[in-house]
Amino acid sequence: MRRDNAAPSEPGEEDSIWGASLGDVVTLYDVDLPDLGPLGINWISPGYQYDIDWNMLPNNGTGKFPLDPRGQQTPDAIIPMVHDTDRSFRQQTHQPTSLVIETSSCDSVQSTQTPLTASAEYYVNGDGSRAPFRGRYHDRGSLTIDQALPTGLKVGNAPEAASPSCLSTLCSEEAYSILLDTLRHHGLDSNEPGVESTAFPTHAQIELYVQQYFARFNPVFPFLRKTNFEEESPQRWLLLLAVAAIGSRFVPGSRDSYNILSGRLDAALDRCRRGRYSAFGNDLYVPGENLVAASLADVQILQAGILHLVCLLQSGTQGSMDKALRVRHDLVNSCRSLRLLELSPESSSVLSSCTSPGSPGWLKSEASIRTGISLWLFDSSMMYEFGARPLLNIDDVRTKLPSCEDIWQGGLQNRPEHEFPQSMTLTEALEVLYMEKRLPVGLNEFSVGVLIHAIYRHTKDMLTASRLRSWVPSATAEHRSTSQHNRQPLDWLPSTQIGSKWRNSACDSLDILHWHANSKVATSSGFEHHTILQLHLARIIILTPTGCIQSLARGLTDITQYGAQTDSRIRLDRARNELLQWVVGDRYKTRLAVIHCAALYWHVRRYSRDSVQEPYAIFIATLTLWAFCVTMQLPEVSEAIFNDRDGVPEPSFCHLDRPLDDELVQLFVRVGHRMCPNISKVGNILDPQAAPNILREGRCLLLAGSRACVNTDNIAPQFTWGIEECYVKSLSGILETMSCAERNGTNQSSLIFPWCLALV
Repeated sequence: MRRDNAAPSEPGEEDSIWGASLGDVVTLYDVDLPDLGPLGINWISPGYQYDIDWNMLPNNGTGKFPLDPRGQQTPDAIIPMVHDTDRSFRQQTHQPTSLVIETSSCDSVQSTQTPLTASAEYYVNGDGSRAPFRGRYHDRGSLTIDQALPTGLKVGNAPEAASPSCLSTLCSEEAYSILLDTLRHHGLDSNEPGVESTAFPTHAQIELYVQQYFARFNPVFPFLRKTNFEEESPQRWLLLLAVAAIGSRFVPGSRDSYNILSGRLDAALDRCRRGRYSAFGNDLYVPGENLVAASLADVQILQAGILHLVCLLQSGTQGSMDKALRVRHDLVNSCRSLRLLELSPESSSVLSSCTSPGSPGWLKSEASIRTGISLWLFDSSMMYEFGARPLLNIDDVRTKLPSCEDIWQGGLQNRPEHEFPQSMTLTEALEVLYMEKRLPVGLNEFSVGVLIHAIYRHTKDMLTASRLRSWVPSATAEHRSTSQHNRQPLDWLPSTQIGSKWRNSACDSLDILHWHANSKVATSSGFEHHTILQLHLARIIILTPTGCIQSLARGLTDITQYGAQTDSRIRLDRARNELLQWVVGDRYKTRLAVIHCAALYWHVRRYSRDSVQEPYAIFIATLTLWAFCVTMQLPEVSEAIFNDRDGVPEPSFCHLDRPLDDELVQLFVRVGHRMCPNISKVGNILDPQAAPNILREGRCLLLAGSRACVNTDNIAPQFTWGIEECYVKSLSGILETMSCAERNGTNQSSLIFPWCLALV
C-alpha cells in the first residue's frame, strides 16, 4: 500500500500554539514578526520566556473568556454572555475539577534531539515534512495588528421577557410596527396549518435577537452594517425579520420565537419569488442577453435570502435541507443578475468623491461585494458539509475583496484616503499567497475566511483534475498508462506529481494565514478568534477522505438498524480500502490532520462562538479521529507502518489537544506511530479502547455549553442550530454499533471488514 513514488503527505502543519494566554503582553513586542520569507512562515507563536498555566484558560462549560496572568477576565469582547455575569462567575468558581484538563507535560518542550529531521523549508518541496520554524526577535514598533476587540453584549437571562441591556437600540418601535403591519397586510401574520398558535415575539424580544445577531453572527459573516441598521430597518422589514430569526438561535429558550420568525421569513421570500417570476412571464426574450433567471428585487432581499438559506441548512430536518438546494439556485441566479461578484467600474477606478471610503456610494458598493462573497462562502461550505456541488466557482469572484472592517462599520470617516489599504481581487490574493509566499496586504478577517475557502476549492479542483490537464502537448506520440484508469479517482489523494505539489503548496499558504491569525491571538492575550477554527477545519477537509469516513459511519449505523445488506457490505469494503490508503500511503498527511482535529477540540472547548461552522467541524474532527484510531488497529497497518527504520522518538509522549511547539508537531507527523499521542478525556488515541471515547467526547462537545441548553426535566436539549442533533444521533449510532460488536465478541477494528461482520 505504500506509494513510494508519491510525495509523502507532508506532515507538519506547524501547528504549534493554538492560542495561549501570555505571561506578559509586553513580551509580544520583543518577538520578531517574520517577513514571511523562507523560514519565516509559521503559524506558531514565537518563543517567549514565560511559562503558561493552560489551566487558567476556562473550559467552555465554565466561561468563554481567558484569564490574564493576574487572574482577571479579559473583556467580554468576542462572545457575549447570555446569562447573568455574577451567576456565570459563581458557576465558574464552583466548576468541578474533573472538567479542568491537566497541563501537558510536553508544553514546555523547547527542542527535540532526533535524527528524524527535515531540511525542506516548505511542504511543496515534497520531503514529507518541512523544517520547523523558530521565532525571532524584532523591534518594538513592527507589530501593526489591530489590538482592539469589539465591544461585547450582555443580555438578560430570561429571553421571553428580558430587555436588552444596551446603550443603543437596533430595532426601533417604528420598525417593529412596520414589520407587524406588513406581515398583516400580506396575510403572513398567522401560523402555518398544523403549527401551534404562538404569539409573535414582542418588540423587546426582537431587539434582543437583533442584538444577538450582531454580537454573534455578524462578526463571522459581516455583510450587514450595524451602524445604520436601526436607521434603515423601517424600510427593510424583510431583512429585519431574517436578522431576528438568526439572532433568536443564540438565545436559550427561544425555539417558539424562532419557529414563528423563520416560518414568516420562508413565506415572505416565497411570495417575493413568485412575484418576480410572474412579472416577466410574457416578456419577449431579447437576443444577445445572457439568459439569467428573474432575480430578487434588490440586495437587501438577497441578504435576507442568504440568512434564510442558513436557517434551512442548519435546521437538521430533511425537508428544510431539500428546500435549501432550491433556494440556493434562486440566490445564485439573483447574485448573477445583480452582478454582485463582478468588478464594477467604481471599485476598479481611482477613488473619487463618490467612491471614497465611507461615502454612500462606497458603502453601497461594499455591501454588494460582501453580500455576493457571503453567498459564495455558503455555496462553498455546502460542498464539504453536505456534498453538494457548488454553483459558483472561484473564477466567478471577480470583484475586490472586502475592505477594512473599521471603514465598513463607519469608524474611520476622517482618515486620509491615502492611508486606506487598497483591496485586491481573490485571484490576486491567491497568487500572492501561492507564488510570493507572503500575506496579501489589506486583509481583514472576513477576507481571510474567503481565502481559506478559496484554497480549499482550488486544491480540490487540482486533485480532481484529469491527467490530460497536467500533460504538456507535444508533436510526438506518447505512451498512455492505463493503470490509473482502473482505479476509482479520489478527491483527496493526489494522483499526479503536480497534484501533490498543489496540495503541499496549499498547506504552506494556510500556514501563512495561520501565522497572521496567531499574531492576532497573541494581541488578544491568547483568545482565539473564529478564523482559527476555519484554518484547522481547512486542513482536515483537504487532508482527509471526509466523504469516505462519513460513508463508513453511515454504513455501520445502517447495519445496526437494517442488518448487513449487500450494499452496506460493499460500502464498508470500499471505505476500508480507502482508509488503508489514507493511513498507510498518506500517513504523514494523516497524522497532520489528526493534529488539527485535536487542535480544533482545544479551540471549541475554550473559544466557542456557536457559529454555523462549529457543529460540522466538531463532527468531522470526531469522525476523523475515530477512523484513524480504528484503522490503526488493522493488521495491514501494523505490517506497513511499524516495519520502518525510524528510531524511538524523544519525547515519546505528547498532548495533541494542547499547544505544541513546531518541532514536536513535526516529530509526531514523521514518527507519530511510535509515540503516545494523548487527547484529554480520550487517552492514547493509538489504544484500541480509544475509539468509543473519541465518539463520546465529540458528542459531549456537540452538547456542551450554550450549544445545547439541557433542561433538568428530562426534556430534549435545545441546540443552537438544530443540525447538532443529527450529528449527535450519528455518533451515538456508531457507539451503539461498536457496543453491539463488543457484546458479540467482535474486535472493533474488524468492523471495517464486511466479511468478518458478526452483527447479524
